[in-house]
Amino acid sequence: MSDALISFPLLGDGFVLDIPRYFTVFGFRLYWYGVIIALGFILGVLYALKVRKRFGLAEEDIIDFVLWGVPLAIIGARLYHVVFNLGDYRDNPIDIIKIWEGGSGIFGALLFVIITIIAVSKVKKIKAGALFDISALGLLIGQSVGRWGNFVNRELYGIATDLPWRMGLTTQSETIYVHPLFLYESLWNALGFVILHFMSKKRKYDGEIFVCYLAWYCFGRCLCESIRATHVYYVNFFGHTVSASMIVSAAVLILSLAFLIINKVAVKHDASELYALKGRGEQKSGAKN
Repeated sequence: MSDALISFPLLGDGFVLDIPRYFTVFGFRLYWYGVIIALGFILGVLYALKVRKRFGLAEEDIIDFVLWGVPLAIIGARLYHVVFNLGDYRDNPIDIIKIWEGGSGIFGALLFVIITIIAVSKVKKIKAGALFDISALGLLIGQSVGRWGNFVNRELYGIATDLPWRMGLTTQSETIYVHPLFLYESLWNALGFVILHFMSKKRKYDGEIFVCYLAWYCFGRCLCESIRATHVYYVNFFGHTVSASMIVSAAVLILSLAFLIINKVAVKHDASELYALKGRGEQKSGAKN
């Protein structure tokens, strides 16, 4: 499907896209997938720099985290994909580094981001929860934009459907109409960003926004995985073949909800203890963004 023509009947019969996977600059191939992912990261970082004072963080805190977090997140995302698709790389291991051709897993990226945040926070002596919260908002921006890289690669679509907003994929042999999962996830993440952006102004404790992000994203991911048709990592779960991403999403969703409920019902939080009221960003110029 990587070279299929893309259409959306809702936009008319004449709306057909034949998007190349790469373009050339001075003879070098630049893949749209990588460019779009990079754009998502850049927008997420710019947002974090703009609102950092709300979380009590200094500019150098964000930059140091990005310098370590972005490359490690990319490595983690790729490793997650490779681990669940070892058969695709056994004969051609060099293909493992060809991330521009697609193939990454958000949960691998998240794991490495979490490790990086803990390490950076410890070294710089800043509160990890504050860095977790601002990272969650940046991640939602990056994920929302990044899903359009999957669109260009024709690699994230659902089962067949006749819904008005269906997406058509046309090859030499057939045309199939499917759920545009890339669009579902992009819009879900964009909506999550808007909601959590405003929630972050009234958060009760550091780390709350990150856990809300995990719950929000994983709930949407569970819904999408239930109708996903391609590039799903499967595992044997009590005798049943189940999407690994579905299992991970459901587990993280349950743990996140439990954490939020416990902190809502059983733990009393004083907003005056937020790092934003004590951190370097506040000390320098206040937390008004």
